[in-house]
This record gives sequence, C-alpha cells and structure tokens, in this order.
Amino acid sequence: MKLDDTVMVQFFGELIESYRQQIMDQEEARELSKKEKKFLADLRKELELSNPQAYRMVTELFGCMLDISQIKQEQLYIQGIKDGIRIRKLVKEIEEGEEC
Repeated sequence: MKLDDTVMVQFFGELIESYRQQIMDQEEARELSKKEKKFLADLRKELELSNPQAYRMVTELFGCMLDISQIKQEQLYIQGIKDGIRIRKLVKEIEEGEEC
C-alpha cells in the first residue's frame, strides 16, 4: 500500500499547527497568571488593612483560579503525550503495511 505524501504532509502540518496554538495559549495563560499575581499583591495592600475577611475571600478566589489554570496546562501536556503515542503507533502501522 503506497501512502500519498501530500496527505501525510497536510496531516502533520495541521498537527504541528495545533500544538503551536496550544503552546501560544499556554504562554498567554502564563502572562495572565503573572498579572493575577501582581494584582493580588496590590489587592493585599489595599484590603488586608481595611477588611481582612474580604481579603481572605479574594485570596481564596485567586488561588482557585491559579489552580484551575495549572490543571488545564497539565491536561494539555498529557494530551500532547497521548497524541504523540497515537501518531507513533499510526506511523508504525503504516510502515508495516507498506512492507507487506
């Protein structure tokens, strides 16, 4: 079985573009995380003195937001590994099919 090269080039091109977009999304998430941390420091100065209860609530909220962001990044990483394994298996199957 002979595989059309243009199909493979298109497939891998789209896959690479998908990973590039995920990396860009992660970089954007990192930048947002930095902004959140800076904002939290500024907020601490303002709220800690005037309203300690509100400060604790806002701190918990931002902590949850950062945790969610971290979980999302981990999920993207795990999905990338799974996709890599799947592609490796697919390439191996294609190569074995060409040998027959």
